Amino acid sequence: MSGGFTRFAEPVAAEIGFCAPRLPIVLDIAAGALAGTVQLPIVDSTRKRSELEEALIAGNLDRVLSMAVGDGAK
Repeated sequence: MSGGFTRFAEPVAAEIGFCAPRLPIVLDIAAGALAGTVQLPIVDSTRKRSELEEALIAGNLDRVLSMAVGDGAK
């Protein structure tokens, strides 16, 4: 699960064997280059928490087997 940029999160997910990155932030591309903007919605900490909890339920996983790491961005 990542709130990271798709240009970086998707290759890393593939490299380490994650099924699919979730909660991506999509960077806008203009004329083949980064435009310096992102597509909406911006995923906030509340959404990240609910997505993690839903993934635990869907995978029938105990919460103590999960780990969440964040950078403190809001």
